[in-house]
Amino acid sequence: MFIYNIKTSTWKKVKQSLVMPVARRNHITIQIGRYLLICGGINTKGLYLDDVWTFDLFTNEWELRKTINNPYSKCGIAYHAACLVLQP
Repeated sequence: MFIYNIKTSTWKKVKQSLVMPVARRNHITIQIGRYLLICGGINTKGLYLDDVWTFDLFTNEWELRKTINNPYSKCGIAYHAACLVLQP
C-alpha cells in the first residue's frame, strides 16, 4: 500500500501489519476519521468478497470487522458505491 503526499507530489510505501486483507479490485474504500474502511470486491481468482476491513492510519494496522445481518454474506459484493453521511 502506498500513500500519496499532495504537497510534495510523492508516493510513500506504508509498512503494514502482517494481518491484512487479500488483494482485490472493484471494492469500496471510504475514510472515517483515522480509519480507511474497505468492503467487498473481487479477489485475484475472480471470487466476490463479503468482508469488511479497517486500516488505522495512525498505527498502520488492519482489522477484520464482524458484520451483523450482512445481506451479501453468501454471494459477496462488487461494483458498488459508498457514501459517508455524518449526523450533526
